[in-house]
Amino acid sequence: MIVENGVLGGMTGKQAAPDILPYISWATPVLVDAADREAIRAALVPEDRLKCIIIRADAPRENTMKPWNVEICDVTLRDGEQTPGVSFTCKEKMAIASLLDETGVEVIEAGFPVVSENEYRCVQEICRMGLDARICCLARAVPPGDIDAAIGCEVDLVSIFIATSDLHMRIKYRCTPDEMLERGGLAMVDYAHDHGIAVRFAAEDASRSDPVFLQKMYAAGGAEHGAEYSGFADTLGCLTPVDMMQFMEKTGSTISNKLAIHCHNDLGCATANTITAAACGAFQLHTTVNGIGERTGNARLEEVLTLLQLNGGAWTAMTSPACPRSRRWWRTTAASG
Repeated sequence: MIVENGVLGGMTGKQAAPDILPYISWATPVLVDAADREAIRAALVPEDRLKCIIIRADAPRENTMKPWNVEICDVTLRDGEQTPGVSFTCKEKMAIASLLDETGVEVIEAGFPVVSENEYRCVQEICRMGLDARICCLARAVPPGDIDAAIGCEVDLVSIFIATSDLHMRIKYRCTPDEMLERGGLAMVDYAHDHGIAVRFAAEDASRSDPVFLQKMYAAGGAEHGAEYSGFADTLGCLTPVDMMQFMEKTGSTISNKLAIHCHNDLGCATANTITAAACGAFQLHTTVNGIGERTGNARLEEVLTLLQLNGGAWTAMTSPACPRSRRWWRTTAASG
């Protein structure tokens, strides 16, 4: 429920509050201007105050919205395969990659080639299919095996990730933040660049990380070492859209290169968090088909595409009926009503 500048059906302040209440569900955003914010809050009984988020709007929504400039990176073939009980054959991965490309997905994360010879071969075969989409793979900041595997597969883009939360660095890697950044991550960004591969420098468990360290990492990886993307992963799916908005305002706004958002669905907010990040300036949105992925999954490709299509300011290759690669997507949405 959105109240534009405090007005709902021609009523403002205390008059509007009773009409709002029947439609408010948990964590419903209610957008009002400064003059009516407190009046509406005062009119709500305590239990109803817990059901809505009252957001100040100093200007009408249509004057504050900026067009979204986004691309999709689908990670079905990598993160999706971490779903319990899911294992794709190489033939199945190639078929899925072909359908994603036909849909208009701009980047396909094909796998994690260092984990096995079969995974390496599958990623390499997808890279050689001649798809329009850029092909990406995952790599740890471990010198130099993971990056060598990416080079051998001939990917267009490698996602190099490092742990950034204090818990991960202290328990899993037993190192300091500076050691994590200097000894591993940045050296591997340079190594990949030296071999002609674009880099996404990604923060694992970013949503539980120190914002100051995240800013330092993103500044070093992007501005100083030339990573094309900075990656933010809500690895445990613990963020809400309000949390994501706060991250985008405080940290995302300081990033000089393209920001990639990777959300998990443990609290049911993966799609909402992804769209919130897009509205706040994120460029690369990570999805999986039907939301499959480890634990409770990831942001659903079909939901994210629908939300992008329905938002008038959104633009991707998939939301244009004039784009040949989007015809399958448009036929599907038209048939479903």
